[in-house]
Amino acid sequence: MVDWDVFFEKYRALEPVFIPAGPAPDTERLMDPASVNALELYTTCILCAACYGACPVNGKDPAYAGPAALAKLYRFHIDPRETQDGKRLKAGDTPGGWWGCEFHANCRRVCPKGVPPNRAIGAARRELEAGRKGPGERE
Repeated sequence: MVDWDVFFEKYRALEPVFIPAGPAPDTERLMDPASVNALELYTTCILCAACYGACPVNGKDPAYAGPAALAKLYRFHIDPRETQDGKRLKAGDTPGGWWGCEFHANCRRVCPKGVPPNRAIGAARRELEAGRKGPGERE
């Protein structure tokens, strides 16, 4: 059973909403097919919280944002129509964010839409690690 209040509190705290990179165009914001394919992995999330309820980390770490919130955060991080300042990646760079996941992969197994939050979390971690110069340092 999922406490929806806590689920959405954590979800909203990461501000998983589209923030365009510039003013609205006259027609539409076009994307290349590769970007569309990458985003489609995460856009089908219906916020059912099945992943959140199945995640053992949520039961032991109240600070953990949860798989749904992190998958959505990553989805907006990789959206080429968004601002590209790294804010999304940094928002999850906390012990309760990307680093809280223990990769049990229950989230992926129970998702009725096949969203792989564990893949998004792993990709975000790799990107952060690639940007670090040494222990505790960033470029």
